[in-house]
Amino acid sequence: MLKELKKLNWDATSIVLEDKKIAYCTGCFGCWVQTPGECVIKDYVETIVREMVHSDLIIYITPIVFGGYSSILKKA
Repeated sequence: MLKELKKLNWDATSIVLEDKKIAYCTGCFGCWVQTPGECVIKDYVETIVREMVHSDLIIYITPIVFGGYSSILKKA
């Protein structure tokens, strides 16, 4: 799919979440108290969010597990 989008002159990027360091939410409420709206855990999610904010279109490709998307996508 990425190759086809690039053939159409789209500026397309692929991020494979399994290859990235992404921590689970610990429920510390740091994103409410210490840095409102921003997670205090520094991991690859910061980069993902920056990419998403500057995107016109986002396509998620994930296996369906028990009727929902994968846990890797949920924690991102």
